[in-house]
Amino acid sequence: MNILLIGISFVYIFAIIGFSTIFFKKNQGELSRKFIHIMVGNWVFISVFFTEVKAAIFVPAVFIIINALSRKYNLISSMERQDDSLGTVYYSISLCVTVAIRFATGWNMFPIIGILIMAYGDGLAALIGAKFGKRKPYYFAPNKTLAGSVTVFAVATAVTAITLLTVGETEHILRVGIGMIVLISLCNGFLSAFIEAAGIKGSDNLTLPIGSALFATLSFYYGDIYFFIYLAFSICVLLMSLKLRLLTADGVVAAILTAITLYLLGGVWIALSLYAFYFLGSSVSKIKNERKLEADRFQESNGARTWRQVVCNSLPACILVFCKYYSPSNTVFSLLSFAVFAAATADTFSSEIGVLGKGRVFSIITGKNVQRGVSGGISWLGLLAGLTGGFLSAWLAFPQFGYKGIAFVTLMAFAGTLFDSVLGALFQRKYLTNEGLFSDKKVYEEQNPVQGLSWMSNNAVNLISLFIVVIVGHFVNLIWKIF
Repeated sequence: MNILLIGISFVYIFAIIGFSTIFFKKNQGELSRKFIHIMVGNWVFISVFFTEVKAAIFVPAVFIIINALSRKYNLISSMERQDDSLGTVYYSISLCVTVAIRFATGWNMFPIIGILIMAYGDGLAALIGAKFGKRKPYYFAPNKTLAGSVTVFAVATAVTAITLLTVGETEHILRVGIGMIVLISLCNGFLSAFIEAAGIKGSDNLTLPIGSALFATLSFYYGDIYFFIYLAFSICVLLMSLKLRLLTADGVVAAILTAITLYLLGGVWIALSLYAFYFLGSSVSKIKNERKLEADRFQESNGARTWRQVVCNSLPACILVFCKYYSPSNTVFSLLSFAVFAAATADTFSSEIGVLGKGRVFSIITGKNVQRGVSGGISWLGLLAGLTGGFLSAWLAFPQFGYKGIAFVTLMAFAGTLFDSVLGALFQRKYLTNEGLFSDKKVYEEQNPVQGLSWMSNNAVNLISLFIVVIVGHFVNLIWKIF
Protein backbone atom coordinates (compact mmCIF):
# COMPACT_ATOMS: atom_id res chain seq x y z
CA MET A 1 0.00 0.00 0.00
CA ASN A 2 2.72 2.50 0.96
CA ILE A 3 4.73 1.68 -2.18
CA LEU A 4 1.64 2.34 -4.31
CA LEU A 5 1.07 5.66 -2.55
CA ILE A 6 4.68 6.71 -3.15
CA GLY A 7 4.22 5.97 -6.86
CA ILE A 8 0.94 7.90 -6.99
CA SER A 9 2.61 10.81 -5.20
CA PHE A 10 5.46 11.08 -7.69
CA VAL A 11 3.09 10.77 -10.65
CA TYR A 12 0.83 13.48 -9.26
CA ILE A 13 3.61 15.97 -8.45
CA PHE A 14 5.50 15.49 -11.71
CA ALA A 15 2.20 15.80 -13.61
CA ILE A 16 1.61 19.16 -11.94
CA ILE A 17 5.12 20.35 -12.80
CA GLY A 18 4.84 19.04 -16.38
CA PHE A 19 1.45 20.65 -16.92
CA SER A 20 2.74 23.96 -15.56
CA THR A 21 5.83 23.84 -17.77
CA ILE A 22 3.73 23.25 -20.91
CA PHE A 23 0.69 25.40 -20.13
CA PHE A 24 2.68 28.37 -18.86
CA LYS A 25 5.48 27.98 -21.40
CA LYS A 26 5.19 31.58 -22.53
CA ASN A 27 4.57 32.90 -19.02
CA GLN A 28 6.82 31.04 -16.62
CA GLY A 29 6.58 33.65 -13.92
CA GLU A 30 4.55 34.09 -10.76
CA LEU A 31 1.47 32.42 -12.25
CA SER A 32 3.26 29.15 -13.04
CA ARG A 33 5.05 29.11 -9.67
CA LYS A 34 1.86 29.68 -7.72
CA PHE A 35 -0.01 27.06 -9.75
CA ILE A 36 2.59 24.50 -8.66
CA HIS A 37 2.60 25.94 -5.11
CA ILE A 38 -1.17 25.51 -4.75
CA MET A 39 -1.65 22.20 -6.54
CA VAL A 40 1.28 20.36 -4.92
CA GLY A 41 -0.22 21.23 -1.54
CA ASN A 42 -3.09 18.87 -2.32
CA TRP A 43 -0.61 16.01 -1.84
CA VAL A 44 -1.51 16.26 1.83
CA PHE A 45 -4.73 14.38 1.02
CA ILE A 46 -2.62 11.50 -0.31
CA SER A 47 -0.35 11.62 2.76
CA VAL A 48 -3.19 10.73 5.15
CA PHE A 49 -3.37 7.20 3.69
CA PHE A 50 0.26 6.34 4.48
CA THR A 51 0.66 3.93 7.39
CA GLU A 52 4.41 4.34 8.00
CA VAL A 53 6.25 7.57 8.65
CA LYS A 54 9.29 6.56 6.58
CA ALA A 55 7.14 6.04 3.53
CA ALA A 56 5.14 9.21 4.13
CA ILE A 57 8.15 11.52 4.34
CA PHE A 58 10.08 9.79 1.55
CA VAL A 59 8.40 11.78 -1.22
CA PRO A 60 8.93 15.29 0.24
CA ALA A 61 12.44 14.27 1.35
CA VAL A 62 13.31 13.45 -2.27
CA PHE A 63 11.92 16.80 -3.35
CA ILE A 64 14.09 18.64 -0.84
CA ILE A 65 17.04 17.38 -2.88
CA ILE A 66 15.35 17.96 -6.26
CA ASN A 67 14.28 21.49 -5.33
CA ALA A 68 17.72 22.36 -3.98
CA LEU A 69 19.32 21.20 -7.24
CA SER A 70 16.66 22.96 -9.31
CA ARG A 71 17.26 26.20 -7.44
CA LYS A 72 20.99 25.98 -8.07
CA TYR A 73 20.87 24.87 -11.71
CA ASN A 74 17.40 26.15 -12.73
CA LEU A 75 16.26 22.63 -13.67
CA ILE A 76 12.52 23.35 -13.32
CA SER A 77 12.18 26.92 -14.56
CA SER A 78 8.40 27.01 -14.10
CA MET A 79 8.77 26.99 -10.31
CA GLU A 80 11.99 28.98 -9.80
CA ARG A 81 12.48 32.63 -9.00
CA GLN A 82 15.67 34.28 -10.12
CA ASP A 83 16.61 35.40 -6.63
CA ASP A 84 18.08 33.99 -3.41
CA SER A 85 14.77 32.64 -2.09
CA LEU A 86 14.77 29.15 -0.59
CA GLY A 87 10.99 28.91 -0.79
CA THR A 88 10.78 25.67 -2.78
CA VAL A 89 13.21 23.92 -0.44
CA TYR A 90 11.33 25.19 2.63
CA TYR A 91 8.10 23.95 1.05
CA SER A 92 9.35 20.35 0.90
CA ILE A 93 10.81 20.59 4.41
CA SER A 94 7.39 21.69 5.68
CA LEU A 95 5.74 18.66 4.09
CA CYS A 96 8.28 16.42 5.82
CA VAL A 97 7.96 18.08 9.22
CA THR A 98 4.16 18.35 9.37
CA VAL A 99 3.62 14.76 8.24
CA ALA A 100 6.26 13.48 10.69
CA ILE A 101 4.54 15.38 13.52
CA ARG A 102 1.26 13.70 12.60
CA PHE A 103 2.83 10.26 13.07
CA ALA A 104 4.68 11.26 16.24
CA THR A 105 1.66 12.79 17.99
CA GLY A 106 -1.43 11.33 16.38
CA TRP A 107 -2.62 14.84 15.46
CA ASN A 108 -4.16 13.96 12.09
CA MET A 109 -5.29 17.53 11.49
CA PHE A 110 -1.76 18.96 11.84
CA PRO A 111 -0.49 18.53 8.25
CA ILE A 112 -3.88 19.25 6.69
CA ILE A 113 -4.24 22.63 8.38
CA GLY A 114 -0.64 23.69 7.90
CA ILE A 115 -0.10 22.60 4.31
CA LEU A 116 -3.46 23.82 2.97
CA ILE A 117 -3.00 27.24 4.57
CA MET A 118 0.46 27.48 3.03
CA ALA A 119 -0.65 26.16 -0.37
CA TYR A 120 -3.88 28.10 -0.84
CA GLY A 121 -3.41 31.03 1.53
CA ASP A 122 0.13 31.98 0.56
CA GLY A 123 -0.38 30.97 -3.08
CA LEU A 124 -3.54 33.01 -3.64
CA ALA A 125 -2.19 35.93 -1.59
CA ALA A 126 0.64 36.47 -4.07
CA LEU A 127 -1.73 36.44 -7.06
CA ILE A 128 -4.47 38.58 -5.51
CA GLY A 129 -1.94 40.94 -3.94
CA ALA A 130 -0.25 41.46 -7.30
CA LYS A 131 -3.57 42.30 -9.00
CA PHE A 132 -5.44 44.23 -6.31
CA GLY A 133 -2.83 45.06 -3.69
CA LYS A 134 -2.30 48.80 -3.86
CA ARG A 135 -1.94 49.24 -0.11
CA LYS A 136 1.34 48.07 1.42
CA PRO A 137 0.98 48.89 5.12
CA TYR A 138 3.89 46.96 6.64
CA TYR A 139 7.15 48.78 7.30
CA PHE A 140 8.84 45.43 7.99
CA ALA A 141 7.52 43.91 4.74
CA PRO A 142 7.35 46.65 2.08
CA ASN A 143 6.40 44.22 -0.70
CA LYS A 144 3.49 42.58 1.13
CA THR A 145 0.00 43.95 0.51
CA LEU A 146 -3.13 44.34 2.60
CA ALA A 147 -5.12 42.44 -0.04
CA GLY A 148 -2.69 39.53 0.27
CA SER A 149 -3.01 39.50 4.05
CA VAL A 150 -6.81 39.52 3.85
CA THR A 151 -6.61 36.55 1.48
CA VAL A 152 -4.40 34.59 3.89
CA PHE A 153 -6.73 35.45 6.77
CA ALA A 154 -9.83 34.24 4.88
CA VAL A 155 -8.20 31.01 3.69
CA ALA A 156 -6.64 30.20 7.07
CA THR A 157 -9.89 30.85 8.93
CA ALA A 158 -11.89 28.63 6.56
CA VAL A 159 -9.30 25.82 6.42
CA THR A 160 -8.97 25.76 10.21
CA ALA A 161 -12.72 25.68 10.88
CA ILE A 162 -13.47 23.02 8.25
CA THR A 163 -10.56 20.80 9.32
CA LEU A 164 -11.35 21.00 13.03
CA LEU A 165 -14.99 20.11 12.38
CA THR A 166 -14.30 17.27 9.95
CA VAL A 167 -11.02 15.76 11.17
CA GLY A 168 -11.23 16.57 14.88
CA GLU A 169 -12.45 13.87 17.24
CA THR A 170 -16.12 14.16 18.19
CA GLU A 171 -15.43 14.26 21.93
CA HIS A 172 -13.06 17.21 21.50
CA ILE A 173 -15.53 19.06 19.26
CA LEU A 174 -18.22 18.61 21.91
CA ARG A 175 -15.83 19.69 24.67
CA VAL A 176 -14.69 22.93 23.05
CA GLY A 177 -17.97 23.79 21.31
CA ILE A 178 -18.65 25.61 18.06
CA GLY A 179 -17.97 29.03 19.59
CA MET A 180 -14.44 28.04 20.61
CA ILE A 181 -13.79 26.51 17.19
CA VAL A 182 -14.82 29.78 15.55
CA LEU A 183 -12.53 31.69 17.93
CA ILE A 184 -9.59 29.34 17.22
CA SER A 185 -10.19 29.70 13.48
CA LEU A 186 -10.33 33.50 13.56
CA CYS A 187 -7.22 33.74 15.72
CA ASN A 188 -5.42 31.36 13.39
CA GLY A 189 -6.48 33.53 10.47
CA PHE A 190 -4.89 36.63 12.01
CA LEU A 191 -1.79 34.70 13.09
CA SER A 192 -1.35 33.18 9.62
CA ALA A 193 -1.71 36.57 7.94
CA PHE A 194 1.01 38.02 10.17
CA ILE A 195 3.34 35.05 9.68
CA GLU A 196 2.96 35.32 5.89
CA ALA A 197 3.61 39.07 5.97
CA ALA A 198 6.71 38.63 8.13
CA GLY A 199 8.24 35.96 5.90
CA ILE A 200 11.26 36.87 3.81
CA LYS A 201 13.12 34.92 1.12
CA GLY A 202 10.48 32.22 1.12
CA SER A 203 10.77 31.52 4.85
CA ASP A 204 6.99 31.70 5.23
CA ASN A 205 6.84 28.35 3.38
CA LEU A 206 8.35 26.96 6.60
CA THR A 207 6.94 29.18 9.33
CA LEU A 208 3.37 29.48 7.99
CA PRO A 209 2.44 25.76 7.83
CA ILE A 210 4.20 24.79 11.05
CA GLY A 211 3.07 27.88 12.96
CA SER A 212 -0.58 27.80 11.88
CA ALA A 213 -0.88 24.04 12.43
CA LEU A 214 0.78 24.27 15.84
CA PHE A 215 -1.56 27.02 17.03
CA ALA A 216 -4.76 25.43 15.73
CA THR A 217 -3.96 21.91 16.93
CA LEU A 218 -2.73 22.83 20.41
CA SER A 219 -5.62 25.28 20.91
CA PHE A 220 -8.14 22.64 19.88
CA TYR A 221 -6.80 19.95 22.20
CA TYR A 222 -5.60 22.01 25.18
CA GLY A 223 -6.93 25.55 24.90
CA ASP A 224 -9.41 27.18 27.24
CA ILE A 225 -10.57 30.70 28.04
CA TYR A 226 -7.50 31.34 30.22
CA PHE A 227 -5.26 30.47 27.30
CA PHE A 228 -6.93 33.10 25.13
CA ILE A 229 -6.46 35.69 27.89
CA TYR A 230 -2.77 34.76 27.91
CA LEU A 231 -2.74 34.92 24.11
CA ALA A 232 -4.24 38.42 24.13
CA PHE A 233 -1.58 39.49 26.66
CA SER A 234 1.16 37.98 24.47
CA ILE A 235 -0.10 39.70 21.33
CA CYS A 236 -0.22 43.09 23.05
CA VAL A 237 3.30 42.72 24.44
CA LEU A 238 4.81 41.48 21.20
CA LEU A 239 3.12 44.01 18.92
CA MET A 240 4.26 46.80 21.24
CA SER A 241 7.77 45.33 21.09
CA LEU A 242 7.56 45.35 17.30
CA LYS A 243 6.44 48.97 17.30
CA LEU A 244 9.28 49.96 19.63
CA ARG A 245 11.77 48.00 17.47
CA LEU A 246 12.65 45.69 20.38
CA LEU A 247 11.75 42.67 18.24
CA THR A 248 11.86 42.15 14.49
CA ALA A 249 8.77 40.81 12.72
CA ASP A 250 10.26 37.33 12.46
CA GLY A 251 11.23 37.63 16.14
CA VAL A 252 7.56 38.27 16.97
CA VAL A 253 6.54 35.15 15.02
CA ALA A 254 9.07 33.01 16.86
CA ALA A 255 8.07 34.49 20.23
CA ILE A 256 4.32 33.99 19.79
CA LEU A 257 4.73 30.37 18.70
CA THR A 258 7.10 29.76 21.61
CA ALA A 259 4.65 31.36 24.04
CA ILE A 260 1.77 29.22 22.74
CA THR A 261 3.79 26.01 23.01
CA LEU A 262 5.06 26.76 26.50
CA TYR A 263 1.61 27.64 27.86
CA LEU A 264 -0.39 24.78 26.36
CA LEU A 265 2.18 22.03 26.94
CA GLY A 266 4.14 23.39 29.91
CA GLY A 267 1.66 25.46 31.90
CA VAL A 268 1.25 29.09 32.84
CA TRP A 269 4.33 29.42 35.09
CA ILE A 270 6.73 28.14 32.45
CA ALA A 271 5.06 30.38 29.88
CA LEU A 272 5.52 33.37 32.18
CA SER A 273 9.21 32.46 32.50
CA LEU A 274 9.60 33.42 28.84
CA TYR A 275 8.24 36.88 29.59
CA ALA A 276 10.24 37.21 32.79
CA PHE A 277 13.37 36.62 30.71
CA TYR A 278 12.17 39.10 28.10
CA PHE A 279 11.17 41.89 30.49
CA LEU A 280 14.12 41.50 32.86
CA GLY A 281 16.59 41.21 29.99
CA SER A 282 15.14 44.19 28.15
CA SER A 283 15.22 46.27 31.33
CA VAL A 284 18.89 45.73 32.12
CA SER A 285 19.87 46.18 28.47
CA LYS A 286 18.54 49.75 28.67
CA ILE A 287 21.02 50.70 31.40
CA LYS A 288 23.85 52.66 29.80
CA ASN A 289 27.06 54.40 30.78
CA GLU A 290 30.29 55.21 28.96
CA ARG A 291 31.80 51.79 29.65
CA LYS A 292 28.65 50.06 28.37
CA LEU A 293 28.60 52.15 25.19
CA GLU A 294 32.26 51.33 24.58
CA ALA A 295 31.59 47.60 25.12
CA ASP A 296 28.68 47.70 22.65
CA ARG A 297 31.20 48.31 19.88
CA PHE A 298 32.53 44.79 20.29
CA GLN A 299 29.33 42.84 20.93
CA GLU A 300 27.67 40.86 18.17
CA SER A 301 24.03 41.04 19.23
CA ASN A 302 22.73 44.60 19.32
CA GLY A 303 19.46 46.13 18.22
CA ALA A 304 16.09 44.41 17.88
CA ARG A 305 15.97 40.72 18.75
CA THR A 306 15.51 38.45 15.72
CA TRP A 307 13.99 34.98 15.43
CA ARG A 308 17.45 33.49 15.88
CA GLN A 309 17.84 35.05 19.32
CA VAL A 310 14.34 34.00 20.36
CA VAL A 311 14.86 30.41 19.21
CA CYS A 312 18.37 30.08 20.67
CA ASN A 313 17.12 31.19 24.09
CA SER A 314 13.90 29.15 24.15
CA LEU A 315 14.33 26.02 22.00
CA PRO A 316 15.59 23.80 24.87
CA ALA A 317 12.54 24.73 26.96
CA CYS A 318 10.18 23.99 24.05
CA ILE A 319 11.77 20.57 23.60
CA LEU A 320 11.42 19.92 27.33
CA VAL A 321 7.69 20.71 27.39
CA PHE A 322 7.20 18.31 24.48
CA CYS A 323 9.08 15.70 26.52
CA LYS A 324 6.69 16.46 29.37
CA TYR A 325 3.80 15.87 26.93
CA TYR A 326 5.08 12.34 26.28
CA SER A 327 5.96 11.70 29.95
CA PRO A 328 3.49 13.67 32.10
CA SER A 329 4.63 12.14 35.37
CA ASN A 330 8.27 13.20 34.91
CA THR A 331 8.30 16.61 36.61
CA VAL A 332 12.03 17.13 36.04
CA PHE A 333 11.23 18.28 32.49
CA SER A 334 9.26 21.19 33.94
CA LEU A 335 11.98 21.96 36.46
CA LEU A 336 14.63 22.09 33.74
CA SER A 337 12.41 24.34 31.62
CA PHE A 338 12.52 26.91 34.43
CA ALA A 339 16.30 26.46 34.57
CA VAL A 340 16.61 27.24 30.84
CA PHE A 341 14.96 30.65 31.14
CA ALA A 342 16.68 31.41 34.43
CA ALA A 343 20.04 30.64 32.77
CA ALA A 344 19.15 32.87 29.80
CA THR A 345 18.20 35.66 32.21
CA ALA A 346 21.37 35.16 34.26
CA ASP A 347 23.52 35.35 31.13
CA THR A 348 21.80 38.57 30.02
CA PHE A 349 22.26 40.14 33.46
CA SER A 350 25.90 39.08 33.54
CA SER A 351 26.61 40.50 30.08
CA GLU A 352 24.62 43.72 30.36
CA ILE A 353 25.50 44.69 33.94
CA GLY A 354 29.01 43.25 34.07
CA VAL A 355 30.33 45.81 31.57
CA LEU A 356 28.96 48.74 33.58
CA GLY A 357 31.44 48.45 36.45
CA LYS A 358 34.93 49.87 36.76
CA GLY A 359 36.49 46.57 37.80
CA ARG A 360 38.67 44.57 35.45
CA VAL A 361 37.26 42.14 32.92
CA PHE A 362 39.28 38.93 32.64
CA SER A 363 39.20 35.68 30.68
CA ILE A 364 37.40 32.84 32.41
CA ILE A 365 40.05 30.49 30.96
CA THR A 366 43.35 32.31 31.52
CA GLY A 367 42.47 34.96 34.08
CA LYS A 368 44.18 37.60 31.94
CA ASN A 369 42.54 40.96 31.24
CA VAL A 370 40.41 41.01 28.07
CA GLN A 371 38.56 43.64 26.11
CA ARG A 372 35.32 44.73 27.81
CA GLY A 373 32.29 43.36 25.94
CA VAL A 374 34.05 40.45 24.22
CA SER A 375 32.64 36.95 24.83
CA GLY A 376 34.55 34.86 27.34
CA GLY A 377 35.36 37.81 29.56
CA ILE A 378 33.90 37.94 33.06
CA SER A 379 33.94 40.34 35.98
CA TRP A 380 33.02 40.02 39.63
CA LEU A 381 30.14 42.44 39.11
CA GLY A 382 28.96 40.37 36.14
CA LEU A 383 29.03 37.14 38.13
CA LEU A 384 27.02 38.75 40.93
CA ALA A 385 24.55 40.15 38.39
CA GLY A 386 24.17 36.72 36.79
CA LEU A 387 23.42 35.14 40.14
CA THR A 388 20.84 37.86 40.82
CA GLY A 389 19.15 37.46 37.43
CA GLY A 390 18.92 33.70 37.80
CA PHE A 391 17.50 34.06 41.32
CA LEU A 392 14.80 36.50 40.19
CA SER A 393 13.69 34.24 37.35
CA ALA A 394 13.84 31.13 39.56
CA TRP A 395 10.91 32.36 41.68
CA LEU A 396 8.52 31.31 38.92
CA ALA A 397 9.39 27.71 39.80
CA PHE A 398 8.15 28.23 43.37
CA PRO A 399 4.44 27.33 42.82
CA GLN A 400 5.43 23.89 41.51
CA PHE A 401 8.71 23.13 43.28
CA GLY A 402 8.89 25.35 46.35
CA TYR A 403 12.08 26.77 47.87
CA LYS A 404 14.09 23.71 46.87
CA GLY A 405 13.15 24.38 43.27
CA ILE A 406 14.26 28.01 43.55
CA ALA A 407 17.65 26.92 44.88
CA PHE A 408 18.12 24.30 42.16
CA VAL A 409 17.09 26.64 39.32
CA THR A 410 19.28 29.47 40.66
CA LEU A 411 22.28 27.15 40.88
CA MET A 412 21.79 25.87 37.33
CA ALA A 413 21.24 29.42 36.05
CA PHE A 414 24.53 30.57 37.55
CA ALA A 415 26.26 27.51 36.12
CA GLY A 416 24.79 28.47 32.76
CA THR A 417 26.58 31.83 32.80
CA LEU A 418 29.87 30.00 33.39
CA PHE A 419 29.18 27.52 30.58
CA ASP A 420 28.38 30.42 28.27
CA SER A 421 31.58 32.24 29.15
CA VAL A 422 33.74 29.14 28.66
CA LEU A 423 32.20 28.45 25.25
CA GLY A 424 32.55 32.12 24.34
CA ALA A 425 36.22 32.16 25.28
CA LEU A 426 37.17 28.90 23.58
CA PHE A 427 34.97 28.62 20.52
CA GLN A 428 33.07 31.80 19.65
CA ARG A 429 34.35 33.52 16.53
CA LYS A 430 36.27 36.73 17.05
CA TYR A 431 37.56 39.40 14.72
CA LEU A 432 40.27 42.05 14.85
CA THR A 433 39.34 45.71 14.81
CA ASN A 434 41.38 48.40 13.05
CA GLU A 435 42.99 49.11 16.42
CA GLY A 436 44.11 45.48 16.74
CA LEU A 437 41.51 44.63 19.43
CA PHE A 438 39.39 41.47 19.57
CA SER A 439 35.71 41.90 18.76
CA ASP A 440 32.69 39.60 18.48
CA LYS A 441 31.39 41.81 15.68
CA LYS A 442 32.70 42.10 12.15
CA VAL A 443 34.39 45.37 11.20
CA TYR A 444 33.48 44.89 7.52
CA GLU A 445 31.21 42.44 5.72
CA GLU A 446 33.74 40.02 4.23
CA GLN A 447 36.00 39.88 7.28
CA ASN A 448 37.14 36.43 8.43
CA PRO A 449 37.48 35.52 12.10
CA VAL A 450 40.96 35.28 13.56
CA GLN A 451 39.92 33.13 16.52
CA GLY A 452 37.26 30.54 17.29
CA LEU A 453 34.98 28.59 14.94
CA SER A 454 33.60 30.50 11.97
CA TRP A 455 30.04 29.23 12.56
CA MET A 456 30.06 29.76 16.33
CA SER A 457 28.08 32.98 16.76
CA ASN A 458 26.85 34.42 20.04
CA ASN A 459 23.44 32.87 19.36
CA ALA A 460 25.04 29.45 18.87
CA VAL A 461 26.93 29.82 22.15
CA ASN A 462 23.68 30.70 23.94
CA LEU A 463 21.87 27.70 22.48
CA ILE A 464 24.64 25.20 23.26
CA SER A 465 25.16 26.52 26.79
CA LEU A 466 21.43 26.16 27.53
CA PHE A 467 21.46 22.56 26.31
CA ILE A 468 24.44 21.96 28.59
CA VAL A 469 22.41 23.41 31.48
CA VAL A 470 19.65 20.89 30.70
CA ILE A 471 22.05 17.95 30.52
CA VAL A 472 24.00 18.90 33.66
CA GLY A 473 20.78 19.67 35.54
CA HIS A 474 19.36 16.30 34.61
CA PHE A 475 22.44 14.45 35.91
CA VAL A 476 22.60 16.55 39.08
CA ASN A 477 18.99 15.63 39.82
CA LEU A 478 19.65 12.01 38.86
CA ILE A 479 22.65 11.66 41.16
CA TRP A 480 21.35 13.51 44.19
CA LYS A 481 17.65 12.71 43.58
CA ILE A 482 16.55 16.22 44.48
CA PHE A 483 13.17 15.80 42.76
